[in-house]
Amino acid sequence: MMTRTLLCVVAMVLFGVPLRGVPAQFPAHSGATSVEQEGVLRADALLVDAGVRSDVSTFERLWAADVMFIGNDGRIWDRLARLESFRSGQRDNAAARDLDVYVRLYRDAAVLMKTSAVAGKLEGRVFESRSILTRMFVREQGRWLLAHQHSARLEDQLPLHAMGGRLPPAPPAMPKQQDELLAVDRSLTRAGRGDRAGLEQMWTGDVVYIRSDGSVSDKARWLASAGGRFDNVPGETQTQLRVYRDGAGVLVKTSKTENGGWISTSVYIKQEDRWLLAHRHDSRLERR
Repeated sequence: MMTRTLLCVVAMVLFGVPLRGVPAQFPAHSGATSVEQEGVLRADALLVDAGVRSDVSTFERLWAADVMFIGNDGRIWDRLARLESFRSGQRDNAAARDLDVYVRLYRDAAVLMKTSAVAGKLEGRVFESRSILTRMFVREQGRWLLAHQHSARLEDQLPLHAMGGRLPPAPPAMPKQQDELLAVDRSLTRAGRGDRAGLEQMWTGDVVYIRSDGSVSDKARWLASAGGRFDNVPGETQTQLRVYRDGAGVLVKTSKTENGGWISTSVYIKQEDRWLLAHRHDSRLERR
């Protein structure tokens, strides 16, 4: 009881302070929220509420079988490990608040971005965090399921992570789609070293890049500020790709450097039989 009271005090302090560290706002929505977007937002709200209540049954219902979580501390969680952290009480979210929620739809896939404040207990330690999140949802049998989450801390100095764990085992392969998408990713990396015209042909019109400093760039801002280059350095040591119904793919890369490393999430969407980058989220991992 005392611990829960302390968590609530932390939550009140946290939620009384505005979120900092977002140099750029999310792009503006065009037009009213669609019925499909409302469905994604409802699923997301149910998951936020389930996190506060440690409602494992809702997680089991609204998480995809191969869901992956990239945490603020750089750790990587699969479905079983994340469920167990709530069942065991290892993770206890006392309160959560979302701001600046933004959704983009691609047929049976959706990318949701938001800034979020959470207070709770993790592995016996009281915590409060302000984060920027990427969530990818996929629609299966009429329901929106969470397939991937990438979270990065928003601080005045972002982020000082511990090195993350290894990627979980890859799901069953879809060789043709995977080969196509990986070839596009390699081309995109090469184009980012100087061929701006080539870059634009491999992006969706509404591509968004969440950079390692927590800033958010749309297509025009990304080209103007960074020339289309990623913050991530070359030399990936691990790569995992998941493809959903030949229409959406999530590519996760980790790399190690002398001072730590990087972890990135890239969401690709197939449009007119071509794989295009729709979303990128980079986090820097530094050894403490």
